[in-house]
Amino acid sequence: MEIVNSCESNNGGCAHHCQHSTDGPVCSCNQGYGLEDDLKTCADVDECGEQSCCEQDCTNYPGGYECYCSAGYRLNSDGCSCDDVDECLASNGGCDHTCQNIAGSFQCFCRRGFRLGEDRQSCICKYQH
Repeated sequence: MEIVNSCESNNGGCAHHCQHSTDGPVCSCNQGYGLEDDLKTCADVDECGEQSCCEQDCTNYPGGYECYCSAGYRLNSDGCSCDDVDECLASNGGCDHTCQNIAGSFQCFCRRGFRLGEDRQSCICKYQH
C-alpha cells in the first residue's frame, strides 16, 4: 500500500505550512499570523491590539508590528520602551538662558531682570524702553 503525502497536492489546502499526518494535513502559519477556524487559512494577528511590548505607540503590519514613541521621546534599544530626549543637551534647547528638561519636552527660563519672549525661548530685558 502506497502512503500518499497529504501535503503534496496544493500544499494540503494550507495557506502557509503543511505537515503530513495519518489524519491528513496539519496546517500552521508564519509568525505574526494565526490559524483561522477552518484550520487552513492564516490571518494577520494584530499584535498592537493584544499585549504588545510597546510602551507608547504601535503600528501593526502584515506579519508583524513596530513600536514608536511620541515627540520628545526616542525608542530604546529594546525596541519597546521609550526614553525621554533631553532637548537641553543640544544647543541648550534653543533657550537664551536656562533650559530645563521635562518628560517629553523642555522649558526655557530667564535670569532675573529678563522675561521670556513670545517664542518661549528668547529672553528680553524687562527694563528695555
